[in-house]
Amino acid sequence: MVIQTTRFGEIEVDEKKIIEFEKGIPGIEELKRFIFLTPKESYPIFFLQSIDEKDIALPVVNPYDFKADYNPKVKESVFKEIEIESDEDILVLNVAVVPKDLKKMTVNLAAPILINIKKFKAKQVILDDKQYSIREPMYNMLVSLIQQGGKDDAGAVTQEG
Repeated sequence: MVIQTTRFGEIEVDEKKIIEFEKGIPGIEELKRFIFLTPKESYPIFFLQSIDEKDIALPVVNPYDFKADYNPKVKESVFKEIEIESDEDILVLNVAVVPKDLKKMTVNLAAPILINIKKFKAKQVILDDKQYSIREPMYNMLVSLIQQGGKDDAGAVTQEG
């Protein structure tokens, strides 16, 4: 399948890798199908590109690249909803805001996106816990990460009953 995008032009998409958000993403609920793009030139910022709306490409980051102790408390019902069977099934991403002045870049740690990487089902979860910010400054963390050459750890999500 070929899709047209504003940011990346025309791209070939493996239909088996289309990520389904059954209820959409808060703020853009009508969009339910996305593809995870990992352009090397934008590392550590990746993109969730809408399949159905060429102008929508959400910049996302792996929170564990920046915050090794990130441990969002997610309700068990969310894991069931996206059919998570083990920790190896989960990819956690957070939406970033990337303004022209990169020093003002932030990441929303209060609403992680959980993706079942085996079944390509996903959900953005708004955490009940107020320990994480919706506008966590990330410029200094980004600079540090780039200087280190990236991280390998996958991080963790705690399942709550």
